[in-house]
Amino acid sequence: MSSPITLTIRRVQGDQVTNPFIISGLGATIHWMPQNDGKLSSQWRIIWEVHPMGPGPERPKRSYHQIHAPSAATSHTFPPDIWKPNESSNLFVRFWSDGRIAAGTFIPHPKGGVELLFGVAVMPVEVNTLESITNQTASHQWNDLVFRVWYIAGAGGQDDRTAFAAQVYEYLSQHNSLFSDCAT
Repeated sequence: MSSPITLTIRRVQGDQVTNPFIISGLGATIHWMPQNDGKLSSQWRIIWEVHPMGPGPERPKRSYHQIHAPSAATSHTFPPDIWKPNESSNLFVRFWSDGRIAAGTFIPHPKGGVELLFGVAVMPVEVNTLESITNQTASHQWNDLVFRVWYIAGAGGQDDRTAFAAQVYEYLSQHNSLFSDCAT
């Protein structure tokens, strides 16, 4: 049986963020994809790049990401709810359908171990017409997503980075107040 984890989250002032990054070229389009049963289903194709904003051994690598999120036809809004962990790039991203986004990277803790440094932002929720989804013309583009609010989350004894980031983002799912200083 696993023991409970005590989660600590503290805000970090912008000038104290040691490994900041931005998400650049965030774009989304609708595509119809064939399924195993031969039917078509609509999916979001979401792409973005991560750009580290300074040197540092523990930071997300400059990287390109692409994901397909199913069931675009069941929701007329963007962004959809998505969880995208990527341990090899040291980047852990979560989109919420209400426009919230969190992206984090693990950094060394001064006393050993690691902590999750993550930025939060709120992007406008965009509504698509059924026609734009059906015709595959729904498209969204943001140049740079800059995180102006940063936090560090730590937990003793947590070795699984993906599981820990998922726990942090689950906490964020239930605590909108951590996004209160984000402007859309």
